[in-house]
Formats: sequence, structure tokens, C-alpha cells
Amino acid sequence: MNIMLDILHVNQPTTQGPPTTTVVPPSACLNGGTLVNNTGSAPFCYCGTFFTGPTCAERICMHNGNPTPNGCDCSPGYTGPFCEHISCSTDIVNRFNTDEKTLIIVIRQSPFIATQVNLIAKAIQDHINYYDVSDVTVYSWFILVSFSNDNIRYEEYSDSTAFLTDLVKLNTTNVQTGCNDTVIDAIASVFEVEIINAKSPIFVITDAPPDDSADYLTVVNRNTFRKLPIFVFYINNPNGGCNTDQMSAGYRAMQYLAHSTGGLVMTPSLNNLPNAFKYTMRFVTYHSNMVLGYDYFQCSMGNHGSFFVDTSVKRIAILATGTNLSITVTDPNGNSSLVIDAIYVDPQNFIWDITGDVIAGEYLFFITSSNGATQPCNYRVYVESNYDLFYGVSNSLTTDAYFSEPIYQQSSNMVVTFNGLRGQIRDQFRLYAEMQISRYNRSGALEPVYFSSGVYRDGCNYHLSFGAFVCNVPNEHLYMTVFADDPFGFPIQRTAVIYCAYEQPTEAPPNTCINGGVINPQNTTTCLCPAHWTGQYCQSIVCENNGTAIANTYCQCPEYTAGRFCEETSCGSPATGVNFQFTHRSLALVFNVHNTMAAPLLDIATNIQDFVRDLFIMHNLFITKFIVVTYNETMATTIKVSDDPRSFVAAVQYAAEQAQSAVPVPDPNVSLTK
Repeated sequence: MNIMLDILHVNQPTTQGPPTTTVVPPSACLNGGTLVNNTGSAPFCYCGTFFTGPTCAERICMHNGNPTPNGCDCSPGYTGPFCEHISCSTDIVNRFNTDEKTLIIVIRQSPFIATQVNLIAKAIQDHINYYDVSDVTVYSWFILVSFSNDNIRYEEYSDSTAFLTDLVKLNTTNVQTGCNDTVIDAIASVFEVEIINAKSPIFVITDAPPDDSADYLTVVNRNTFRKLPIFVFYINNPNGGCNTDQMSAGYRAMQYLAHSTGGLVMTPSLNNLPNAFKYTMRFVTYHSNMVLGYDYFQCSMGNHGSFFVDTSVKRIAILATGTNLSITVTDPNGNSSLVIDAIYVDPQNFIWDITGDVIAGEYLFFITSSNGATQPCNYRVYVESNYDLFYGVSNSLTTDAYFSEPIYQQSSNMVVTFNGLRGQIRDQFRLYAEMQISRYNRSGALEPVYFSSGVYRDGCNYHLSFGAFVCNVPNEHLYMTVFADDPFGFPIQRTAVIYCAYEQPTEAPPNTCINGGVINPQNTTTCLCPAHWTGQYCQSIVCENNGTAIANTYCQCPEYTAGRFCEETSCGSPATGVNFQFTHRSLALVFNVHNTMAAPLLDIATNIQDFVRDLFIMHNLFITKFIVVTYNETMATTIKVSDDPRSFVAAVQYAAEQAQSAVPVPDPNVSLTK
């Protein structure tokens, strides 16, 4: 056996290695390649974008193109000698012209606001005259919507004279108005007008919160295709006998519409209204673009914010709302002593103009609140620039935007365009472009949920395409920031507030589905209507609680009911002086002091002092009444009602002692309602 093995071993074939070849260093490069280290021992070719190989002789066909003897065989949607050009198959109507705007005013016709109408009209005329000196036409179209007592009137104008004449007519009104009105539907009526220039702000002036909050999705869906920022000027009438509840559904709907479009809700006094309107209009209309913005639950930035300014920027302004705000700004040269013109300031509203020469690069800023850090605050950084951002979503690299917002749980590529940048790209393959999308987390801070670099598409209206994005919370609004190089290498930064659409709405002409209705998929000639609307196109109002429809726009309600649809319960004698703010809350703790609860109550009593300390860190007036109630299988007892946190702590500790000393019983079940 050993002999056989030896024989087999001896007769095994040997494996020859591959023949060696000597690589000849190149002496010249083809197709524009550059010979590197040509005087050394190992020269090589540095090839251009479309060639490779030792001498740059091999052609690169991009986007899965196939090399041919004469060039590249390109896949559908790609053209050029190297398949380098991307062309979109869909035809998107170009809505990117922002050289001229539509001036849109939505104003409540109330005696209180009427006293300031002449000054508002003068501010508009001064604004127009300011640009006329430079032969610049800011507004080519005008829309005036007036509303009162749930009646809405709108008109469109092609010249400012007729528009201002009708606006001034609103300065004399004897109409007595109530504490709520159809603010949302008045805003929605703007979209009945067909001619609205891109990115034209809607300025809303009202002294009453909406009673039609249920209709806010009508504005959201219609504005999806327009992307008009909404700025609300809410003026509280101290002598009107109405309480402004900022936690009401109507007021919150108004805030949501403003914040989700990149606008703000400003709350100037009546006398300050003309100036607040004037300077907001100045900074958010002509070639104005939002660079950065955020809405804080509590006004605490934590770290410095930053934003980039490109070489086209001519002016920087920061608009903010909050309590007693102040700001510091540092320019790209490290100068933190910039002259900041507080062009409009009141205790809750702020417009800062960063004066002097604008320097391209990164700016740092920090906003602080005096005695209002636990209150909400909001800011918007606006610049005057020729680079306007438009965005949408696409389903492939060769498809232009098929919809304007990301759709719930549907993977789509984010696509954008900067009008003014097209044709200025020096090298589309080395263009820096990035996108970040962030959302609120539970603590109210920004939490990034998406990052992507961009691809330039020279044959598409939306010329930058980014990676796929999926949103998972329907109707959530998100903050999208896009960066791209300008022709001089400085980053262009633009921010937009996008939202996660539950479904893809269809852009409908006027007089189809209205009032939040959607097309019935089972019968496309009818609409599926939201609550309080019916009819083929959701055009007929439905009143609750035996209310009576008036002019098919609102309901006349019986006693003790209220709301546009009489859907609310109304008090006969509303309370006055009620505080709806964040502070002056009550805290009630109800403890079962049965013996089986001894251990958890002891744990609570051990940590109750830290708990109270945290409450006072949030705000020293957050909780101003403390209540402790104990119960067992036989009785319930209120052992403390006090504004003293120390007695509250002692009461909690006493409750723990009760549980420790309680006699065990066989059946400790007890009803909390006893």
C-alpha cells in the first residue's frame, strides 16, 4: 500500500504559473489624459471623466450604456457621446419664475381692524414705489379677500390702483363681528384664482381665530401645488369681550398653516400692525428665499445655529416670534459685532435686518429669550437672492417631479431645482449637492431622518435628484434643507417645510371637489365629503344641533351652541380673565394607600423632592396648585390642597407612611369613583 502511494505521489502533475508580462509604462496619454511622473520610474496617465485604461484609450459609458466602436449605446432617458445627459420623459409646466409676485391680502372686515386699513394701504403703496425707482415691477397681480361673519368676498386685479382703492373702502364698516370667523375658508378662497405667481406670500390680517379649523386640509391640499408661504397677523382686541385661546382648535389650525408653509403667526398690537406688516412684506416678497427656520416648543436653542450665504445674496433678515427675544450674529470672518438693525420689535415679534455688506460663507447666530425660555418661539432666516428653491418627488432618475410632496410610506426620490443656477454649472459631475430632512423628536428638538447627495440632471426641469425617501407619519411637517455650489464654489442653502401627504391629491380646477372633499374612486363624478359637508362636490353645508344654514357658508346656531357648524357647546356667560398660558396649572396625585402599595409609594416619596425641583426648573409658575388624595377599600380623603410645594412633598410622604402602616385585607379592590 505504501508503494502505491509513493507511485501516485511521484506521478502527480505539476501546476505551471501564468506567464509573466512586463507592463510598459505609458509615454503619452490619449483623449486629453495627463501623464503624471513622466520623469520618474513609474509614469501613469490621469484620465478625464469619460476615459480609463493605461493610456486613457477606453471609453466609459455612463448610466449602464454599452460601448460601441463609435461611442455608446445609451439606455432610454440618457443621451450624449457617453450617455452623460439625463433627460426626463415627463413634461412639467415651468412654474419657477419668481421675478414678479402676486400681492395677496386676506383681511377681516371688522371695525377694530378698519382703523388701520389706510396705513396698511400706504405701506403697500410705499413698497411698490420703492421698487419703481429702480424700474422693478414686484407685483404683476393682486388678490383681495375680505371676510366677516362667515361671509367671504374675493377679487383679483391686474393693477395696484383698483386694488388699493377697494382695500381702502374697508376702512369704514359698521358690521358687528363675533369672536370667531371663517379664517381658514377665506385663505382657501385665494386658490380659486387661477393667476398666482410662484412663491407669493399670503398675508392674513384678523382679530378673530378660525371657527372652521376642520377645513385646514383644504388649504394644505390646494397649496401643495402652489407652495405659498402664509403670514398671519393676529390682533387681539382687548375691548372686544372675546378671550383668545391659543390652545383652541381654530388658533392651532391657523398656526399649523403658517408654520407648515414657512410663514409665521405674528401678534402685534393694533397700532403696531402697519409697521409689522410693512417690514414683513419687505423681506419675504421680492426674490426672497428662506435659508433656515425652526419652530421651538420651548425657546432654548442650546447651541449656535448656522446658515450659509452664497455670492448672489444681497440682504439678510431674520423674522422671529417669542417672548423678549434677542440675537447675536457672527459673520464668516468671525466678526461678532455686526450691526443688526432691529427694524421692528415688540415684546412678541421681531424683525432683524443684518446691515452692511453681505459676505459669502457661514454665519453663526444665537437667539435667546428673556423670561420666556419655556414658551414657544419661531424664527425664519430670509435672504434676497436669485436662487429660488422648488422641490417635488419622482419615481426614477429620468422622471421629473410627478408630485410636490413625499407620500406616506411610499418611497420616492426627492428632486429640486434652483432657478437661476441652471446654465451656470461648470462641471455637472463635480457639483456638490446635499439634502437633509429633519423632524421634531419628542423633546421638541430637530432630529435628522434623511441625508443624500444629489445627481445633476441637465435635461429635467428639476435638475437635482436625490436618493429615495420614505415618510412614516401622515400629515407630519418636516424641515428640508438643500445645499448646492454656486458658480464660485460657495454653498447655496435653502430650506422648505415639507409635509408627509397621506395620499396624492389631484390638482382640481375650481368648482370640483371643495371644502376638503376628494374624488370618489367608485364614481369619479362625485366627491367623498368630510364632516359637515355634503352634495355632489361637497358644496352644501350640514349644521348640527338644529342649526340653520345661512347662505350655505355658516350655521345660525340655537342657544348654548356655537361654531361654524353649531358643533360646539357654548356658555351663556363666558368667563373673563381666564389664563390659557403654559403656567398656573394644577397637579393632583391620587394614591391607593393599601398595604400592597407600600413599596411603590415609598419609592415615589423618596424621589418626590427631585420631581418638584424639575417642575420648577421648567417654570417657577408652571404648577401653582398641588393636590394629594388618598383612598383605600373603605374611604377616600383629600389630605392636601395647597400652593406650597413643601407641604405637597410632606403630603406625599405622609401617604407613603399610611400605606406602610395599613393593615392587610384579603380583597383590596376599590373603585376610584367612590
